[in-house]
Amino acid sequence: MQDNRKIGLDIVRSIAILSVVVLHLVIPYGIFFKKNVAWIPIPDGVDIFFVLSGFLIGGIVLKTFEDNKTSNKTIVEFWIMRWFRTLPNYYLFSLIVFVLNGFHLPLKNLFFLQNLYKAYPNPFPETWSLCVEEWFYLLFPIGVYFLSNTITKKKYYAVLIATIAMLLVSVFIRVHWYYFKYPEHTIQNFLITRSLVITRLDAIAVGILGAFVKYYHYNLWKKNTIYTFLIGLIFFIFLTVHKTIENPATANFDFYSWNIDFLVYSISIILMFPFLENINIKNKLLNNFFTNTSLISYSMYLLHNTILFKIMGMLFLYFNYTNYFMFVIVYMIVLYFLCNIIYKYFEKRFINYRILFINKYLRSN
Repeated sequence: MQDNRKIGLDIVRSIAILSVVVLHLVIPYGIFFKKNVAWIPIPDGVDIFFVLSGFLIGGIVLKTFEDNKTSNKTIVEFWIMRWFRTLPNYYLFSLIVFVLNGFHLPLKNLFFLQNLYKAYPNPFPETWSLCVEEWFYLLFPIGVYFLSNTITKKKYYAVLIATIAMLLVSVFIRVHWYYFKYPEHTIQNFLITRSLVITRLDAIAVGILGAFVKYYHYNLWKKNTIYTFLIGLIFFIFLTVHKTIENPATANFDFYSWNIDFLVYSISIILMFPFLENINIKNKLLNNFFTNTSLISYSMYLLHNTILFKIMGMLFLYFNYTNYFMFVIVYMIVLYFLCNIIYKYFEKRFINYRILFINKYLRSN
């Protein structure tokens, strides 16, 4: 395992992906066995991913733009670093979904347009969160670069303005839609609002603000970390429980749940980061588990539901096997095995190649 990894952030990423996987195992269990599972409190793994992404990528952007030599080439290098990390897996698994879906996949999926501002039918539904991330990677550096060359020369303020603008725009659109576009606050309309790029960038913005505080106000970031962790944890647990719905079919979302809950939930997550990013685990087995889960989390996210669960679920039904607990155990073993193979022989190759690509084609002159 890599010595420079922070196990605390690996734990955060592991909790995020395992929460997503558990959610997508619990829902079909409720449907297939006619059980009410809506009350089960499961952390919102996607929100955790958004905040973590904002924190990590925001830190990279901050360091990049603090360099007075920042140029168009620097932004292109940033994009290449991100795209070599995200696009190969995305298109690999999209190809598999294309085959499983009868050789059909909307063209919008190729360009991350399936949920930019409107929800379109999507045979690969979990990719909605990747669209949020990809548009953030594309637009945020451009926004900071533009602001730092027009409104203010201080990149400190450019980053802050771009981040706050991103946060406020998402909240404003959600509020506007709550009153005007979706006056009926059903779970169907809530889920549409929840999964669009323009309505979910605020969670990433919260992560960037965390990176901002760490980068420019490190003493504040490291002050009373145990207390900020406990406050964040209490709110995180409370809001996770609050998100549960007794009867989704008749749920009517109030103003707070529709508009504010996402933001407060994200804040509770970032409050735990100053403590978590520097914790150590002496148990080697646990350490390896969290590190490995973190490394393969991207493959797990893309593989676990539409592809693997669909294939194994069909086998489960074909053999009329009703022991769901054993199915879950076998499913998790297969998931971890396949994702480790994909990471080692496919994903990691592109991660390693991106530096060579940049040095050869962008820094050679």
